[in-house]
Amino acid sequence: MRTFNLIIIVCLLLLPSVSSAFGGYSFERGMFWGADLNRNNCLDRDEAKAIHNLAEKEIFDRFDQDGNGCISFTEFHDFMQKKPWIGFVHPSER
Repeated sequence: MRTFNLIIIVCLLLLPSVSSAFGGYSFERGMFWGADLNRNNCLDRDEAKAIHNLAEKEIFDRFDQDGNGCISFTEFHDFMQKKPWIGFVHPSER
C-alpha cells in the first residue's frame, strides 16, 4: 500500500512537467501551431489547407479581418468559434 501511495504522489508531482513538455496548448492553439509550419504566428493559404475549410477563398477572406493575406491566432480563434465548416457546401459539390 505504501508503494502504491508513493507511485500516486510521484505521478501527481510529474503531471505538470509532462503537460508542459508537450506544449501544454489548448485544442485551438495546438491546431494553429500544428498548421503554422514556418512558425511566423500566421497562417497563409497553403498552411490553412490543414484546417477544415479555412483555405477556401470566401472563408479565408472572411476571417482575414485585416486583409493581410494571413490568419493570425485571434482571427483563427474567431474562425473556430463561428464554425463555418458546418453546413458548408464545397463549390465542387454544388
